[in-house]
Amino acid sequence: MLGAYLLGIVSAVAFGPAEVVLVGSPLWMAYPFVAPMGFVFFLTLLPVEYGFGSPAAHWAIRAVCPLLVILGAVAHLVELPRLRPLRALLLGFPLGFVGTLGIYFGAAMSI
Repeated sequence: MLGAYLLGIVSAVAFGPAEVVLVGSPLWMAYPFVAPMGFVFFLTLLPVEYGFGSPAAHWAIRAVCPLLVILGAVAHLVELPRLRPLRALLLGFPLGFVGTLGIYFGAAMSI
């Protein structure tokens, strides 16, 4: 699960709007430790204006990522043979990806 979590963080930095440094402050040290709180922040408190791309992309992330995390958690708790190889990816990747976006946009809002 740690590999999928770190893959989500790297994907958010490489392919998303998140950056490693914001206004001279390094954020890369906070991403691995605070991304679960950033996940909750992105889904609950972040306004749509801070999303990347169109508002439809922001709402798609808000709709799909919690479902993937719930499905990954259920796959860990209940032995589902089809989801067994994907359970770490279903739980770790959205937490890392969306959590990184939440931290980055939260830091950008505080400036």
